[in-house]
Amino acid sequence: TFQHWLKNFNECWWDSWVLDVALCNFVGISLGMMTVRFFEGTTYDWMGTKNAKGLTKKMRQGLQLFTPATWDSYIWNPTSSPLRFLQCAFVVILCLVFELNAF
Repeated sequence: TFQHWLKNFNECWWDSWVLDVALCNFVGISLGMMTVRFFEGTTYDWMGTKNAKGLTKKMRQGLQLFTPATWDSYIWNPTSSPLRFLQCAFVVILCLVFELNAF
């Protein structure tokens, strides 16, 4: 914490555990899960590797948790026509201008 900068950040040890960890984190986790349920989000089973036999199957199953359920393919094809080339070049130039704007 910032108790070495300002004295009013100096708090008791139980205050940080009770209020910060138990109360605030619990409220944040509960509100987050209610939001996920409201928007009908997917709940993942992070302990799903127990049923897999062998290390390679467990690793493959663990890595599949971080991949999407389906892959959408998109054909970029910027050279299909001159208009398409100009559209793609405009997007690239626009991104570069925004990036240059940070300097």
